[in-house]
Amino acid sequence: MKFLQENLDYLREAEGHLEWSWQKCQKINLDDVLTNEALEALEALAARFARTVDIYTQKIVPGLLGILEERHPTFLDRANFLEKIGVVSSAGELVEIRGIRNAIAHEYRKNDYQELYKEMFKSIDPLRDIIRKTREYISAKIQ
Repeated sequence: MKFLQENLDYLREAEGHLEWSWQKCQKINLDDVLTNEALEALEALAARFARTVDIYTQKIVPGLLGILEERHPTFLDRANFLEKIGVVSSAGELVEIRGIRNAIAHEYRKNDYQELYKEMFKSIDPLRDIIRKTREYISAKIQ
């Protein structure tokens, strides 16, 4: 449990960084030609989004499943379980968020980054909601 709490603290710090960048980027119009300043802010936001998703999917989810003694070998299995226990509204939403993270981290969509940023913008609130519900679940069921 101590390890999970340390990771929750790490996640809270990452969320704070994400939120700071998000506030800065909300005024950027992704349909305009992006300035160097806007690109710099968006790249910081993307890195922070990817880091937050990584902490959640690679630290928090496995820690939660371990405490619950649940074994789900694939990410999709884990997402489906999280939907079943009410931590995510839909497994597909978490899979989509992780897909955006993968596109950011691996630059799969280098030529279409403005569309990727738009998808990321739409995914920030759902990511926040998933993290909030996870914290509530852990507080209610585990701690």
